[in-house]
Amino acid sequence: MNYYDMNPLEHGVNFSFLKMGLQKSWKHAYEAYVLGLQSAPTPAMQKGTLIHCLALEPLSFNDRYIVAPEINRRTKAGKQQWQELIESAGNRVVISEDDYLEAVDCQMKLSEHPWFSKVMHREDTTTEDELYGTMGDTKVRGKVDILTSDFIVDLKTTSDASPVGFQRSVRRFMYDAQLAFYADLAGVEEAYIIAIETNGTHQIAVYQLSKETLEHGRRQYQEALDLFGTCLSLYPTLGSPAFTSYQLEPFVI
Repeated sequence: MNYYDMNPLEHGVNFSFLKMGLQKSWKHAYEAYVLGLQSAPTPAMQKGTLIHCLALEPLSFNDRYIVAPEINRRTKAGKQQWQELIESAGNRVVISEDDYLEAVDCQMKLSEHPWFSKVMHREDTTTEDELYGTMGDTKVRGKVDILTSDFIVDLKTTSDASPVGFQRSVRRFMYDAQLAFYADLAGVEEAYIIAIETNGTHQIAVYQLSKETLEHGRRQYQEALDLFGTCLSLYPTLGSPAFTSYQLEPFVI
């Protein structure tokens, strides 16, 4: 079974499920990850997945993607050619040549980066590891981009890899909680993010998460696990209206 198709209530909750439960509601998480009613990936998410594939699992590219030639779909012949391409693609994702070339450039920049190259050439380095375990009374799982015996690395695509700009992404997307979750699941103490900009000249930055940052993230994911356990014990389907309302403190905008 595909990792991303697994029912979190049966095979273990992943961080995406916990984050949605914490940031939105457990009913949102249930509908997205149990019922499979997730929104379609955004172009930015699709680009990130493509770069991940080329950088971490290049041998799987031809099984997952097909690069479309330039086709004029305004003509009858072009429409037929496009339809034939879609049918021949099967389960593969059809991408444009421009998107492919941009992703290849990102992959090349990563491979030329001294720190990334050194990590990828370690004998104990593995990529895209599926990890399973238990935290408290809850079965959990995670898919780690890069794992060594000492640390984990998560590859992030971003529009701004600068220290100030990327800190905003860390807070917005709860990267500290995600990395703490993965590190604890993997049984390592150190965690890094390698961030690559998907615009411009594809600048790269490497960030090591401090102990304080990881501890802050750990408190966040543990809070999510506690809330999930409480909600699940009260409402096994997580579908109660009690978890669809928003109660916000007054704030100024």
